[in-house]
Amino acid sequence: MEVDLVAEARRCGGVFAAVVTSLRRARPGSRIRFVYAGGQEGEVRLTLERLSELGMVEVVRLGRGEAVVVKRG
Repeated sequence: MEVDLVAEARRCGGVFAAVVTSLRRARPGSRIRFVYAGGQEGEVRLTLERLSELGMVEVVRLGRGEAVVVKRG
C-alpha cells in the first residue's frame, strides 16, 4: 500500500492523522510506503517513532522522502 502524505495530510488535517488513518485501513502485517515532502520529514519521523514505541508499527526504512513501515497486529 502506498500513501501520498502530502495529499493525505491535507485531507486529514495533519501528518499524524493521515498516518493513523492509513494504519486503520491496513491489515496487521501489511507493508505501507509513505511518500512525503522534505518539509514534512520531522513530523513524519516523530510520528513514526511514537507509533513504534507504542508497538503499532515497525519502521523498516525512513528518509529521503519515503518511509516504509509494517503494521503490527
